[in-house]
Amino acid sequence: MPTFSVKHLMALVVCCCLGVAAQAQDIHFSQYFSSPLTLNPALTGSFNADFRVAANFRTQYFKNDWNSNNATYMTYGASVDGSFFRKKLGADHFGAGLQFYSDRAGDGGLSTTAISASIAYTKTVDKYERHSITLGMQGGIIQKRIDFTKLTFESQFNGVDGFNVGPNGENFAKSSMIYPDVSIGLLWRSRVGKKHNLYLGGAYSHLNSPTESFLGAENKLSPKITAHGGMEITLSKYISITPGFMVLSQNTASQINIGTALAYKLAEASYLYVGAWYRVGDAVIPMVGYEIKGFRAGVSFDVTTSDINLATNSKGAVEVALVYTHNQDPPRSINPVKFCPKF
Repeated sequence: MPTFSVKHLMALVVCCCLGVAAQAQDIHFSQYFSSPLTLNPALTGSFNADFRVAANFRTQYFKNDWNSNNATYMTYGASVDGSFFRKKLGADHFGAGLQFYSDRAGDGGLSTTAISASIAYTKTVDKYERHSITLGMQGGIIQKRIDFTKLTFESQFNGVDGFNVGPNGENFAKSSMIYPDVSIGLLWRSRVGKKHNLYLGGAYSHLNSPTESFLGAENKLSPKITAHGGMEITLSKYISITPGFMVLSQNTASQINIGTALAYKLAEASYLYVGAWYRVGDAVIPMVGYEIKGFRAGVSFDVTTSDINLATNSKGAVEVALVYTHNQDPPRSINPVKFCPKF
């Protein structure tokens, strides 16, 4: 049986801190721009095509030296949304979509599953159709479940080399919960000159302040505030860059992502993307992507730079994003107020 050292104790403390943070903060993707409906409901239908399908997968392993199994953190999601009445309304349009995500956190079997529907309306605000504003709303249900038999508690710690198997002596009110969830969002898009598209958005999640607790306590889910923005800059016929940022704030947790990606046109309807993002104080995130005829794939890896390395054994998260947009408008007919940055 392995010995329980100070190193193990420190890792345990870090994991406990991670559990507290996970309770206070929603899921997130490093490639947040490839998961539009989890980012901002105002992004629903914001593209120059008939419909869009997105799929995201993220996984990370945390070492657990006193147990043969490593704790796995895994998140996956999918969404589909469409743009409607584009021909009847001109630059204005409606958007509607559905999204689903599931998240599993560690050995404890804590899982979160959510499904929601969103709607949005985009209105141009000038006669030249260079600027638009979009209002979006999202509503759905969230289920959280936990398997207490997979958790270890203070009463099971033997003080020497780990945890004993047996009753934990704890009493819990329930092992699962379901509650409604509502979010709203805004998005501003502008064409600046002939080579610059600018966007700025914000979202307010958990507008209804739902109650969540496995212990029967009156614990309100804290609202999450999201701000994001960026620019698409055309440098030449073949090259463009898309710098951007995202800021999240929920309860005492916060997150800032900044970075950029470079797009190189390989052939007609074929692009190579290379970029890097920085999650401030936590990780550097290199990314590579490829697009052909409406299909786009991106792969990223979180290179952890914070003290969380103790728990992750210097292994960052791997993330894969797949997006398909159907019947995209040809480049010359794309309306600048409908553009949706890809990376």
